[in-house]
Amino acid sequence: MNILILDHETFAEFHATLGHASAVMWIEKFLQTLDCVSLARDADEADRDQVFATAHLIIARAGLVGCQRLADECVDLQRACKTGEDFLKPYAAMRAAAAEAGKALRNAL
Repeated sequence: MNILILDHETFAEFHATLGHASAVMWIEKFLQTLDCVSLARDADEADRDQVFATAHLIIARAGLVGCQRLADECVDLQRACKTGEDFLKPYAAMRAAAAEAGKALRNAL
């Protein structure tokens, strides 16, 4: 299944609900988080608990603005962290999705 980087309908609903100024401020803060994630340390240097917490933080926010692929990657990453599995691959996928979502959100503003 190919999940969109940004669901523009969900994004538009979010934007309309908050209003332009508030939506832009909220998204800019979210973009800061995504920038930190996409530029973060490699997984082999990352703390499992911190990676889990970051993924948890991003899931709901990504869903609110229509970044379902990013939310799904975070769910996979959380699962790997929680179960003790190797999280290198899901961590890399989440970072890539964060970078793509950030780019899509910037273009949507």
